[in-house]
Amino acid sequence: MANIEHVLGAASTAVTLTIPARAGSYTAIHAIRLGRAATAALAGSAVVNVTSTNISDGAGNTVTWRVGNAMIAGGTTTDVNMTFPEPLYGDAPGVAVTIIMADPGDAVLWDAEVCYSYIQTFNLK
Repeated sequence: MANIEHVLGAASTAVTLTIPARAGSYTAIHAIRLGRAATAALAGSAVVNVTSTNISDGAGNTVTWRVGNAMIAGGTTTDVNMTFPEPLYGDAPGVAVTIIMADPGDAVLWDAEVCYSYIQTFNLK
């Protein structure tokens, strides 16, 4: 059974989406959507970093994303929209998985959700 964690941040604020730990189970992420909305224009020329905990790429590197920060007033954008045919697994059983979205800039807020399930074991191919 799939679960959904959703977080809606306040403007100009970093946000953390947390998938709670389940004892003895791995987190299996099926889809991730990270988006932003702006209440005023942000003429950005930088990037916003999104990091994670307890998710790695199989080579031991933490999964991260970098997105541009410019936004138009009243605009929305989807920065990350990923579906995984083979789930993205948490690094260890029984630990929470987090996705940490840095401050997106003045008058901009995060809206994010993750679809996930829990499994007891899995085999790497």
